[in-house]
Amino acid sequence: FYPNKFAEETFAEEQEIIKTGVPLLDKEEKLIQPNKKTSWYKVSKYPLYNKEGELVGIWGISANITRQKNIEYQLEDANTKLKEAKNLYQNQSEIDKTTGLKNNRRFYNDISKAYARYEYFQRSEDKFCIAFIDLDNFKGANDLFGHPFGDFILQQSASMLEGVIRISDDAYRYGGDEFLITYKGIDLAQSRKTTTRIMKNIEKYTFKREEQEYKITISAGVACCSETIGVDKLIKL
Repeated sequence: FYPNKFAEETFAEEQEIIKTGVPLLDKEEKLIQPNKKTSWYKVSKYPLYNKEGELVGIWGISANITRQKNIEYQLEDANTKLKEAKNLYQNQSEIDKTTGLKNNRRFYNDISKAYARYEYFQRSEDKFCIAFIDLDNFKGANDLFGHPFGDFILQQSASMLEGVIRISDDAYRYGGDEFLITYKGIDLAQSRKTTTRIMKNIEKYTFKREEQEYKITISAGVACCSETIGVDKLIKL
């Protein structure tokens, strides 16, 4: 009546009860029938004694909990899908659609955590610097060639930023033609050196698409967390 493996496990459990006199309480048993239908049971088994107090067998109670388990699985699946949707929404709300970089909302979230970690531990590896990068004449490209070409410049600039920074660093589109980079675990001099390299890469690059060409100039500033207290003040340095 029962599959061999299920019958063997059940027999071994019952023999253990007879041997030890210890009951088995509220065990959930999964039974896959020959027609592949799955049933669930909650089982409790107890030692059976005769009038002389001799252990002569076992007795038990079994309740079919298949419907309850199916509801549990449906709720678990719904919760999983809800979490996935929430994560997707959060990721989409923290990613700039034009460049694929993290946006300013994500920046403030990340940098607030980094600031709190630095102020609490005061460790050198928790130090960070921020580079604020502005594409000076970006508006001219939009006015001359239109917004699609402006988006192209933003996308290419974002790629160049990510091509220079380390894996441990982060690049963000702050808004409009402004970008932010967070450098982790390096000092002001190193941060400035990397930022200068980014500036030179972008300024010497000619943005070309079809018959359209444009050159961009850059303004940038770098400040480190040790110079002031607070994210907003750090950005203004």
